[in-house]
Amino acid sequence: MLPDGKERFSTAIEPWGNWGKWSPPGRWNFYSYWHTMKASPDGKYWGNGFRPKSQPNIQRGDWICVEFMIQHNTPGENDGQQAYWIDGELRGHWTGFNWRTSPTLFANALTLESYVTDRWTKQSENIVYFDNVVIAKSYIGPSRPNR
Repeated sequence: MLPDGKERFSTAIEPWGNWGKWSPPGRWNFYSYWHTMKASPDGKYWGNGFRPKSQPNIQRGDWICVEFMIQHNTPGENDGQQAYWIDGELRGHWTGFNWRTSPTLFANALTLESYVTDRWTKQSENIVYFDNVVIAKSYIGPSRPNR
C-alpha cells in the first residue's frame, strides 16, 4: 500500500537475486517505500529498488560491514537522501527523496531482516548472522581487526 507521507516511510538494504539471475545471496539493494514512489508494472506499490548499475555479487561466508544512511527531507521537499557502504566503500548514493510531508514523521525504528525465497536459493536452510549493530548520527566505517 502506498504510504500517505504523514504516517510512514521505510527503506531497507538487503540482498537481491534479480529473479534468480545472480547466485545467492545476490547483490545489495535498497528497497524503499514512500508516498511518491512509483507503482510496479502490476499497478501495486511493492516498494522501489535502488542499486548501482554494476556491483559484485555478495561473497558467501564472509563477514561484511554493511552501513547505510538516510537523511530526512524537509517536509514536502525533494531533498532527502539515502546511501550505503560495503566494507567502507560507497556503493550507492541517491538524492531527491520526498520521504515525508509531516514535520513530526521521523525514522524511528531499525529492523534486521533477511528476505529469502526458497525458489531463488534452492536451499532448504538459509542462515544470516548479525553482529556489532550500531546506530549513529555520522559515518563510522568498518571496525579494524584486533592486532
